[in-house]
Amino acid sequence: MQMKTKFHEFQLTSTYKGDKNWGCDVRNPNNHIITVTNTKTGKFTRFEFWESIVEVEIKTERQLINAFECFLSDALAGIQNSDIDDFQSEFGYTSVKECIRAWKGCTNASRKAKRVVGDEDRICDLINEINEAA
Repeated sequence: MQMKTKFHEFQLTSTYKGDKNWGCDVRNPNNHIITVTNTKTGKFTRFEFWESIVEVEIKTERQLINAFECFLSDALAGIQNSDIDDFQSEFGYTSVKECIRAWKGCTNASRKAKRVVGDEDRICDLINEINEAA
């Protein structure tokens, strides 16, 4: 299933894949590929998103916008905690392996978000607008 919506200058498209497990022998095949296109610049990016175990597919515009907010929040965590020690301290990871994996994911999201969305201020503004609308 595919869901599309627009949020400001961003065209959001979710494609339900349902073809991967979460890892660690956990059956949770609720993954999506989300494409974010900046309609003003033509720049786009994609990220993988895992919907709820209860509601495995993104079926509403609100769910898709919430997935975008999760991506932006991860990106912001990567920007504000560019040092892995800061990241570990901020989020309280006790496992170094898990911390590195999460930190790499957030720094990757920050690189993607900055390319498509813009700077940290724009990312923060979008997060705030999405949260206020919820």
